[in-house]
Amino acid sequence: EYAKAVVSYLGITINNIAEKNNSISRWANTKETIAGSFSRQALPIVWDYFESNPFSGSTGDWSNSVNYNLGVIKHCSFLNSAIPTNFSTSPLPNEESEEEDE
Repeated sequence: EYAKAVVSYLGITINNIAEKNNSISRWANTKETIAGSFSRQALPIVWDYFESNPFSGSTGDWSNSVNYNLGVIKHCSFLNSAIPTNFSTSPLPNEESEEEDE
């Protein structure tokens, strides 16, 4: 199970890097960062796509993707546990009602 989790997390990280480092991604000048290829509903031809180094320490690199995914894992691992309850809308027979009937 541990190996499956590690492979899943690495796959998600590689997916983030592939989304930001391709010829469809574009430069988001309002945030000065890479807007990934799925930041819009369409996948148009982008003539001014952004080329980044995946090991440069800037936006779209390996360490940023790993840190982002670790933050998501830490946030989701502290979710409260569910308390299951079972309620019925009809009254159940109990000992008191049986004694009253007799």
